[in-house]
Amino acid sequence: MVKEIQNFVTILLTPENKTVILPNGAVANGEITNYTTEGNIRVDLEFGILYNDSIDNAKKILYKVMEEHPLVLDDPKAFV
Repeated sequence: MVKEIQNFVTILLTPENKTVILPNGAVANGEITNYTTEGNIRVDLEFGILYNDSIDNAKKILYKVMEEHPLVLDDPKAFV
């Protein structure tokens, strides 16, 4: 979120509540990614399993957790 635009810098507030101060030259000539335009933010998580564990079983467990978690959206559907 743009918190403030000053003469030489633009102050942003991230979704993690961090303040980012950008020189206006970087704002004018650079790329800006808006994560909140669509109202939802995608989260990618990485999980590891042992070499001798079943990948299919790990996927089943992750799908079950995602189906039961209230913050995982039905659309778009989560995937492993």
